[in-house]
Amino acid sequence: MSPDPIFQQALSLSPEDRVRLIDQLIKSVVATPRCDELDQKQKAELLRRLAEDDADPDSALPWDEVLKQLKRPA
Repeated sequence: MSPDPIFQQALSLSPEDRVRLIDQLIKSVVATPRCDELDQKQKAELLRRLAEDDADPDSALPWDEVLKQLKRPA
């Protein structure tokens, strides 16, 4: 199955649900044995970010907002 239909379904979710989906996907990657391919610094950074999100889930920005901020002139 092509990822495009899955991506389109994910885009139909509310911003809050997309953030929850991202969180769940990242946790699944970290829990996957192949995650050993990440070095310890990368793994620590992923876990730090997950803990930060768990501590304050309302602080997450929707991806659309992140893109807007990135495209703004400095």
